Formats: sequence, structure tokens, C-alpha cells
Amino acid sequence: MSDVLVLGAGLMGTQVARCLARSGLDVAVWNRTPERAAPLAGDGIELHSTPAQAFASAPLVVSVLASTEALRSVLARTEGADLSRVTLVNLTTGTPDDAVQTKWWADEHGVAYLDGMISGRPGTAGTDQMHIAVAGPEAAWSAHRDTLARLSPAVHHTGEDVVVPSVLGLACTGTFFLSTLGAFVEAAAFASAYGIAPDQVAAEIPRYLDRVATEVEGFTALMNAGDFVTPHASTDVYADALEAAASSMASVGQPGHVTRGAIESLRVAQDAGRGGESPAVVFDVLT
Repeated sequence: MSDVLVLGAGLMGTQVARCLARSGLDVAVWNRTPERAAPLAGDGIELHSTPAQAFASAPLVVSVLASTEALRSVLARTEGADLSRVTLVNLTTGTPDDAVQTKWWADEHGVAYLDGMISGRPGTAGTDQMHIAVAGPEAAWSAHRDTLARLSPAVHHTGEDVVVPSVLGLACTGTFFLSTLGAFVEAAAFASAYGIAPDQVAAEIPRYLDRVATEVEGFTALMNAGDFVTPHASTDVYADALEAAASSMASVGQPGHVTRGAIESLRVAQDAGRGGESPAVVFDVLT
């Protein structure tokens, strides 16, 4: 009997399994393509050939499969297995609806269910650079918190509502983090038209990251208060600045997709007659 089963032996699953094994746990792995999981046997990790056999091997199952569809396929292949003592922690990227549907499956099969999100490079497993949030029954969280903390010292429980981690993951990792990286790539491409190397652009970024943290705090206060009057730059000012940036990009053949998207977001507030307020007012208009 293993302490934990990891579903999936992709880049993230492999590192998750190795991290847990290095921490002293007995770890098992199932992967759709057995050859990909084979190297893990050298780390003392047990490999299983069928999902039903795998689920019966450990009280805690951690899914880091590539998609929710892949997880559903695996769960369908466990029919007939005794899952009554299993807790499933789903770290597979999915939507809020996916979280609800997987919880339905878990409830029907007597499985304790924690839905979660995992963010960070695979190689950061076990460090504070890996971020994990989970939601679900307090009892399941309490029972397995120490195991999950081996993957991320900062792991935390967001409450009972299983949709929260997926919403936070899509909002923060997807909408914010990845869009921010896309904006950096777009900025570097624009600068390259003037012979400025990416590392020179990157050298300027840290001071803007500090400013972003400050602005996020200020925007959050305005959104919580519902009062968007600002002594600082207004939505109109931001929109004009972005139009100047987009125009400059266009002059050197750059499409400026991220910049144009930011302009369109601000236009929502301007079209509502609220261009004189803080850019945070877009939140109020959208909600």
C-alpha cells in the first residue's frame, strides 16, 4: 500500500511524484503511456498499469493530468473498485464547471474530494515558488494538509466551495500572469524595432512590478468601496497613453494585440460615461 498515488507523469506529474518520494512517502504513479512513467521506477516509485489497480493502492490520489477530459476518462475506468477510503485531490487545470462535475462523481462514489490549482514551474515542487490552493471538506483538507505541504509550504485551503481554486487559477495564472508575460514579449518586440535588446527592456521591468503591486492594492480598495473617484490618472488618461503606444507599435509593423486589448477594456468604461474615474472603474462596469 502506498501513501499517495499520482495520476499523470508529464512534466508536472513527474516532479510532483519525485518530490513526494524524496520527502519520505511511498509513492505510486499511473500514466496513460507507461513508457513515460518508466524512469520513475528508478526513484523507488511504484508504477501501476490500470486506473482501478492504481486507485486501490493509496488513500490519497493527486491528479496532475493534462486535462479534465483525461481525468474523466481515468475515473470512468475505476468502476467496480472500492473507493470509499480514497481522497481525490484534483490539481488538473479545469473550469469551475469541471470542478462541480468532478465533485458530483466523487459524491456518487463515496470519494472525499478536494479541487485545487497548482502554479509554478515543475522544478519548483517542494519550494515556496510552487503555489497550491485547494477547496473542499475541512476534514479532507486537515487529513492531507501535511502531505500537500511537502509540495508547497504555502499550500492553503480556500474553503468548502470547490469552484474557488479553478476561478483563482484562471483569473490569476491565466488572465493576469500569462497576459503579463504576453505584454512583456510584445514590449520587447516593439523595442527591438529600435535596436533595443530584450535584456535592456527586462532590466527596466522590476520597478514596474513594484508599481503594479502598489496599484493592485489601490485598485482593490476602490473596488471594495465602490468609489472610483481618483486623484491620480483617469481612465481617459490611461486610454490616451495606450493609444499612443499602439500607434507607435503600428508604425514599426507591430500589431500590439495585448495593448489593443487593454484599450478595448478601458473603452468599456468610457462608453459608460465614466472616463474621468480611475481605470479600476472597469470592474464596476463589467460587474
